Amino acid sequence: MSTPCEHRTIPAADGLQLFLRDWAAGDGAAEATPILCLPGLTRNSSDFELLVEELRARGDGRRVLAMDFRGRGQSGFAEDFTTYNPLQEAGDVIAAILQLVGGPAIIMGTSRGGIVGMIVSLARPDLVKALALNDIGAFIEPAGASRIMDYVGLPLPEGLDWPGAVLRVREGLENEFPGVSDAHWEAHARRTFRDEGGMPAMNYDPKLRDATLAQMETNPPDLWPQFDTLPEMPMLVIRGENSDILSAETVAEMAKRRPSLNTVQLADRGHVPFLNEPPAVDAFVELLATADALPDPEPAALPAPEA
Repeated sequence: MSTPCEHRTIPAADGLQLFLRDWAAGDGAAEATPILCLPGLTRNSSDFELLVEELRARGDGRRVLAMDFRGRGQSGFAEDFTTYNPLQEAGDVIAAILQLVGGPAIIMGTSRGGIVGMIVSLARPDLVKALALNDIGAFIEPAGASRIMDYVGLPLPEGLDWPGAVLRVREGLENEFPGVSDAHWEAHARRTFRDEGGMPAMNYDPKLRDATLAQMETNPPDLWPQFDTLPEMPMLVIRGENSDILSAETVAEMAKRRPSLNTVQLADRGHVPFLNEPPAVDAFVELLATADALPDPEPAALPAPEA
């Protein structure tokens, strides 16, 4: 049974409406630092339902928010597709934290969401108490990025029905995710596509393809400068052992450069883990406990008022 959540909409700085799921804190958990979950490139906030269920089952009832980036899920589509970029999305996340949390959050970022989480941590370290990266790190493997662009923004086959959509998702992932149940693939397909008149439809703005291609031409896959300058805070990297986006070598180098970094590798998982895997949940719960034991980051210095 799904944990009830509220649906919220807030304005971005440019007026675009941003959608978030909000699982309120349970009894006795209102003081715990809330979690803000950020999805992958074409994904949406529903991906984190599994994580919330696992946290609740383990007795962690803190507030969890999950965001649909602009142009995805139930957030508004931008007139200017070039705003579908990590810097703009980081600004949207900062707006969400300020409007809905008012203080620091613990960020769980999946793939693109992890990149955005790193940018937010650099821009507003006062708003991020801990950071978890789900199958993303300081270097993006070009082969994996190329594979993703084989489908981003391309139209679905004409006449595709829901059984066909489930099969499409399963066939695309089952080699990297062996042993996943039929029921899980069904649920994953329902989180991937939206229902339009009883038929599956793309759940993001197709212009995300144009934006991503343009960014790949100018932005290197190397995020080491950003990683190396992240503020000191509890951090976790989760990797699927079959991932073609985050290599084991990159994770090892990240841990070498940041000895406090906790890492976990998940068997029979590719890009990206579902976040209901017991080792991933164990590591994330440990991150939460570490963050809870620390004081909040120092508030950001506000600019002096004009004379």
